[in-house]
Amino acid sequence: MFTVFKITNPSNINDENKKFINNVVNFIEKYESEGRKLILTARNYFIDYVDDKNLIINFFECLILFYRDVIEYKINKKTNYYNDYEQLVIKVSKKADMGNLINKLNKIIEAELYIKSNANINLLIDSLIISMEE
Repeated sequence: MFTVFKITNPSNINDENKKFINNVVNFIEKYESEGRKLILTARNYFIDYVDDKNLIINFFECLILFYRDVIEYKINKKTNYYNDYEQLVIKVSKKADMGNLINKLNKIIEAELYIKSNANINLLIDSLIISMEE
């Protein structure tokens, strides 16, 4: 089982947390290529920690940092957190405009707040995927 961690510095990521981040990145890759179709398989990315609110919050925080990196790359051509996944950051930055990226960040932050309020995780994930497409 994964442990709760803070991804404030890329150098503080151990192997266990790297697996967690890889899962987040896989979710992002699938979402960016499939969009709303991801609803059919989204639970697979959350199945290991659906019972742990803190891990879901970590998942959302990792999503936020990824999309922050995409915005940073769009503006300054550099990444701060997802250096190992720079090709994905570049791909997403080319695909999305700034308004779309800001919308995604806002929806993820909103979902994170709902998790903290004990919302149903499965419904929240489905809702997040749909709302990020708006």
